[in-house]
Amino acid sequence: MPYLLRAAETEAAVGAYRDALALVEAVRPHATWAQRATALSLRGDLLNALGDPMATSAYREALVGADPSMVRRLRVRLARCAVMSGDFDTAVAALDGLHTDGGVDDADILLARGKCAFFTADFATAQAAVDEAQPLVLAGVRNWMVLDLVSLQGLLAHRSGSWSDRMRLELRRTRDNPETANAIFDGYLCAAECMLYGPTPYAEVIDVARGLQVTARRSGALRAAAFASALIGEAALLSGNLGLAAAELAEARDLHREIGSAAGEAHSLQRLAEVRIAERDCEVAMRLLQDASWYTSPGWRRGRSRLLRHV
Repeated sequence: MPYLLRAAETEAAVGAYRDALALVEAVRPHATWAQRATALSLRGDLLNALGDPMATSAYREALVGADPSMVRRLRVRLARCAVMSGDFDTAVAALDGLHTDGGVDDADILLARGKCAFFTADFATAQAAVDEAQPLVLAGVRNWMVLDLVSLQGLLAHRSGSWSDRMRLELRRTRDNPETANAIFDGYLCAAECMLYGPTPYAEVIDVARGLQVTARRSGALRAAAFASALIGEAALLSGNLGLAAAELAEARDLHREIGSAAGEAHSLQRLAEVRIAERDCEVAMRLLQDASWYTSPGWRRGRSRLLRHV
């Protein structure tokens, strides 16, 4: 039993959610006591990760007979799952009486409270929760909570009309702290794309990214360096500086390959193909797109299909 649960946790950690869920379902009928509580909690997490509407019921089942040490965590996960499914009554009930106490669940509680408040139009509570959560999240393990934090901050900034300014500020902050850029890469990637197609001058985007690139290289933060190179390359491409775009996107491709980031490598290859199309070198563009054909995410395929039509 402990080995199977550990295997399920390992598969969950690398994103093999369905394989992990199959293991949990296999051991669930045989698990007792603490192992049962672990299995049920993990089952809820996996169903939630898969977007399965049964996740809420799974957390409810896990709460029945759960060890008191697990109740707080299960309640906040139930609340988070309920918010995602639009069941705000359940979320409010699950969060009722849950207060921060200096423990490991504080950041999770604050983020769940903030999201619930935002989607029930209590924006003052949402802002207070995210402000309190930020130092806890950024001081802790760099996991999914960082992306949740950035997403909630973005929602609040968008509502107040300060979204563009805030994202520009966040990107500047990464220049001096590449570890933060490593942690919130996915959230900042969306922000960077909006900067590229927003009112920010390309020269300013390149300047911000160049500063991040220098700091990242100095500290050995390869993910931040790869992100910076891709951002410089994209801004250069959109501004018509094809030489700079080709050099930076090639570096971004190589760095993403080195750190095993398939999405980053595919993105860089796609942008490199756009550079070659702009240079009217369709043969090389096609080869770049074929090199990237191993990457099969639906969004990437749509972008690749659009480029292939141009080629």
